[in-house]
Amino acid sequence: MPRTLGCVQTGRAGQSDNMTTHNLSEDQEGEAVENPSVPGAPSDNTTLTAILASLDEDGFGAQFIVREGVKIECLACRNISPASDFVARRSRRLEGASDPDDMVHVVAATCPVCDAGGTVVLTYGVNASPEDGDVSLAIDMSEAEVESPGTTTTPEIDTTA
Repeated sequence: MPRTLGCVQTGRAGQSDNMTTHNLSEDQEGEAVENPSVPGAPSDNTTLTAILASLDEDGFGAQFIVREGVKIECLACRNISPASDFVARRSRRLEGASDPDDMVHVVAATCPVCDAGGTVVLTYGVNASPEDGDVSLAIDMSEAEVESPGTTTTPEIDTTA
């Protein structure tokens, strides 16, 4: 019976833009073969680092951090503002290829105080923190360009935890 071998990356060390991830399993003869896409699984093998780098190139280089009380801190100006003051411009969700519980939602927005474009990385699903769930619900997503493979909706937030 074929068995999954895991994922390997090929390319030149230190050059992440040249790296390719291959999901491999063993065929009946014991040879490593590329696995086809699995429905519902992450299909593009995009890393969080690659998404953040792309957003940085697009003008969202500042970092935002979730704070208590449904607030976000902009590290560019150090101001803490209500999450509802942030309007999302881009949205991308990821699931861990090896562990679907590694679910994050990357939101690119603009600081309401200093106008810096930045990102906040939020957990969602069963492992979401209550703070991340509250912030996800508070951010204005009405103008966000959704970039999630295979879906055009904002990730559901588990607020029962």
